[in-house]
Amino acid sequence: MLLESIDAALIAHCLRHRYKQDAIYTWVGADHSVLVSVNPFKRLPIYGEKQLAEYSMPSPNKLQSPHTYAIANSAYRAMCSDKTSQSILISGESGAGKTEATKQCLSFLAEVAGSQSGVEQRILQANPVLEAFGNAKTLRNDNSSRFGRWMEVHFYQSGLHEGQIAGAFVENYLLEKSRVVAQMQQGERSYHIFYQLCRSSWAPSLSLGEPEGFTYLAKTGCTSVPSVDDASDFEEVLQALHAMSFSQEAILWLFSLCATVLHLGNPTPQP
Repeated sequence: MLLESIDAALIAHCLRHRYKQDAIYTWVGADHSVLVSVNPFKRLPIYGEKQLAEYSMPSPNKLQSPHTYAIANSAYRAMCSDKTSQSILISGESGAGKTEATKQCLSFLAEVAGSQSGVEQRILQANPVLEAFGNAKTLRNDNSSRFGRWMEVHFYQSGLHEGQIAGAFVENYLLEKSRVVAQMQQGERSYHIFYQLCRSSWAPSLSLGEPEGFTYLAKTGCTSVPSVDDASDFEEVLQALHAMSFSQEAILWLFSLCATVLHLGNPTPQP
């Protein structure tokens, strides 16, 4: 849909019209370098092998429809052809879908570029860990990212593995640390990992019980979320840590530190 004039009201009308048709992505600008995404709050059949193949090998005579895959593919092709670094900026308010957009871009790069060592799968495995330690339930979103990050994915520039993923790391990570101990509204939760630990098989060995028994978790009146299975999500986090080669000693230290935070929040009764 091409607009004759650009103003806030007309753009909002266009986005609303497309949203009603489950067209959640919209291009802004003729160069297709800006993509607007509207969270549908439901699963749509717009991701998968078919779409990956379509956007990784676009037809030169066909205009690509708006999609996160198209953004990721444009950045990847520009990097390969121009031999210059590319950036994808993902921003928006809470609940806008930033975490999901990041996942889709990384999934596309992992599929198109790949690697000889399987490092792309380890990059994807980091998502459950990042969400457990950086996401929380807010009044607007059951899985809200309370962190910002600058993530770099590195590719081989030449040789047999040219264009393939060489590695990745998070250079800057900004966490809403106050959420651990304070400044939460009624109906919100702290970070998922605390509730996951309390409902995991690790709980007895860490002297943990139900979340309601800990001051930092119980004060908002919300310890469970219908759309979240804490025990199941913990197993996914544990598998991800193993897949990323965390040692058993490191995992124990990590979970023990989280348990210590919860215990510190409960004042010791005076004799």
